[in-house]
Amino acid sequence: MPIFVVNGRPVNPIVSLLASAAVIAFMIALGIFLLPLIGGLFLFGLFVLIGLALYGAYWRWRHGDPVENLRKQMEQAEAAMSGQAQADPVREGSGASRNPNVQAVGIRRTVVVEDAEVVEEIDRQRKD
Repeated sequence: MPIFVVNGRPVNPIVSLLASAAVIAFMIALGIFLLPLIGGLFLFGLFVLIGLALYGAYWRWRHGDPVENLRKQMEQAEAAMSGQAQADPVREGSGASRNPNVQAVGIRRTVVVEDAEVVEEIDRQRKD
């Protein structure tokens, strides 16, 4: 026999208490049964992190300090740019003497291969 009437429906507090206890017990059991899966995922993530750390240590041992390498590359690029800026007027004068009517626009590269022809390549910028 119901003790309470809620919104026109009879409600037995013992049944609602047992239903709440069953839902709570199910959630606790689900958590207990999922602990091995959660632990396995945690261990897998831990192994991945350890692997990345070991690979990073190997890469640094093999290739050196990446910040120092970047600094050296920047210094080499600056030296090449300053050397290229001084050598450009000389190259322009020699390239323009071939055909004075045609002026190339773009990046000029001269590739010299041993026992082969000298090839000049001009990369033109696209008009898109």
